[in-house]
Amino acid sequence: MIDAQQDCEYPPENIELSRKSKQDSLRKEQLAFKRWMEYRDELSLRLPEKIRKDFNNSTNNVLRLKLIQLKNQYQNIGIYGGDIMRCWLPEDCSDEDLSAYPSFDRVWSVYLQHHDDSEWKDWKRILK
Repeated sequence: MIDAQQDCEYPPENIELSRKSKQDSLRKEQLAFKRWMEYRDELSLRLPEKIRKDFNNSTNNVLRLKLIQLKNQYQNIGIYGGDIMRCWLPEDCSDEDLSAYPSFDRVWSVYLQHHDDSEWKDWKRILK
């Protein structure tokens, strides 16, 4: 996802929209998330056993959702259209789908070649 970033054309003078700036922001977010997960791991060890199980399950749910967001390349956050919805990985996906989904960019590139395909309901169409 970091490598997939591109400069935005409009407005050209906006340095916050440069490829490097977006990559730096993603790296900062990555580090902050890693630190948060490390803190949760440390905290888990200090919790009573009956609470630890639920706490760890919550951590796993956060990790799963984060992986979905990363595979979707954050395309499922904010305002979006039906075309994007056909290409992203839904939050309630199976573990098998989570493993099989390549990336939003990959699915999107195939979708753009076949967007008039009436059978295209979701990202799994690229598997056919």
